[in-house]
Amino acid sequence: MATNVPVRFTGLVSGIDFDQVIGAILEIRRQPVFRLQEQQTRLRWRAQLWQEIQNALSSLRDALAPLLDKTKSMPFKVTSSDPTVVQARAAPNALSGTYKVTVLQLAAAAKVASGFVDGATTISADPAGNVNPDAPLSSEASKFRIMPSTNGSFRINGVEITYSETDTLTAILQRINNSAAGVFAFYDPAADRVVLVSKETGATGNILREDVTGNLLTALGLLDYAQVTQGRDALFTVEVNGYQFNNGAPIARPSNVVSDVLKGVTLQLVSAPPDKPVIITVEPDKSALKTAVKTFVEKFNAAVSLLYQRLTEEPVDNPKTDAERKIGLLRGESVLVTVKATLVREATGSVFGAPSDLPTLAQLGIRLNNDGTLSLDESKLQMVLDTAPEKVLRLFFNDTDGDNRVDEGEEGIAVRLKRWLDEWLSTLPIAFGANSVPKGLVARQPALLHWEVQNLDRRINELNERIEREGERLRRKFLAMEQQLMWLKQRWSVPDLLGGNRLQRLV
Repeated sequence: MATNVPVRFTGLVSGIDFDQVIGAILEIRRQPVFRLQEQQTRLRWRAQLWQEIQNALSSLRDALAPLLDKTKSMPFKVTSSDPTVVQARAAPNALSGTYKVTVLQLAAAAKVASGFVDGATTISADPAGNVNPDAPLSSEASKFRIMPSTNGSFRINGVEITYSETDTLTAILQRINNSAAGVFAFYDPAADRVVLVSKETGATGNILREDVTGNLLTALGLLDYAQVTQGRDALFTVEVNGYQFNNGAPIARPSNVVSDVLKGVTLQLVSAPPDKPVIITVEPDKSALKTAVKTFVEKFNAAVSLLYQRLTEEPVDNPKTDAERKIGLLRGESVLVTVKATLVREATGSVFGAPSDLPTLAQLGIRLNNDGTLSLDESKLQMVLDTAPEKVLRLFFNDTDGDNRVDEGEEGIAVRLKRWLDEWLSTLPIAFGANSVPKGLVARQPALLHWEVQNLDRRINELNERIEREGERLRRKFLAMEQQLMWLKQRWSVPDLLGGNRLQRLV
């Protein structure tokens, strides 16, 4: 559907293009709007700069996390002199030490396999072929030596399993495996046997069996003449610096996974070669702590360098790009002065409760530069880590009660910095007029600038509406002038009784 666009023909009588004149007048009137829009652009740029600072401080806070969690900054590592015999892993609460472990016997699960009298050693009724586990029990294809004649049930470890003549052996075995009987049941076609294996190892893991109704377990050779292998416990010895655990007697456990003998260490017994002790070494992983310290220095420097840059950079004369126009917009910002000074003070000051020979970062080879950044001497840091890793960790987080959680009264460089960063970056809302802004001093700045932009939006809209009204008023005036000129022209150009027209007679 076509739209009729109004066409104005201006100045037909006066010869003046008053749309052009009005446009020029309104362009002058819009100068305050343009200035407000420029202010909006600068405010948005300032908000972007504040967001960059917020991101840098968030990255610094993330870098502090490992230094506040011993499980991340100094986990234990375990080595085994022979992983084919014993493997091990350590938890955060492990104790450093060197242990000699000798495996005498592996734990094993109880087993029950088909067995028969009269020389029969398989469940197949046909010597020429095995049973078909996927054929119904009552069918010729099943080839059972003794066929169950009715539906029935049996118990394994007190759990009752029901079956019918139309069930297959595979279905019944799966029913056992899905039950709470605690065994794995399977058919071994190579030996033509059904086998039950306890899911748990250990000497107490024997398998109880009985037919309730019917004779399926009897038919499978799993009752009176079954081949039964009793479960057994793992046996091993542990020695540390000449001291023998359990007074030198073998330690028995029902599983090959042992986690209650060495503090915080889980042993995996793999094999039991005779008279072959294995050395298990448990020690802190100092490389993780070094990485955490280096990452902290890197993120601290990134944040402080950005703060220093924004505080000191001079605006660019005659900027050509938006990037150049942003430079200097936060110069001398008081909030940045406070944040930078606080970061430097808390990072470089001494820590209450820290080791007397390691009270500040300087003893780690971390020095303060003139711009507030830190310089790291890696060789000195490594030397301290090699001799006193626990002291290094206490400098960042003095966990006096050892619960791996910052409690009231516990101090450290990482603790102090995180408290400030949490406060500055808090996004919890607080009242701001009829609205709300983030509580954090740094997180709040982009929000405040956003509100300023919105306020300018309202002022710009008001000015634009006022200018539009003025334009309409001017158009009406120009149109009235045109109409008056038209009226005058028509009046003075009408002939009278004397001939000619009034305009000519005046001449």
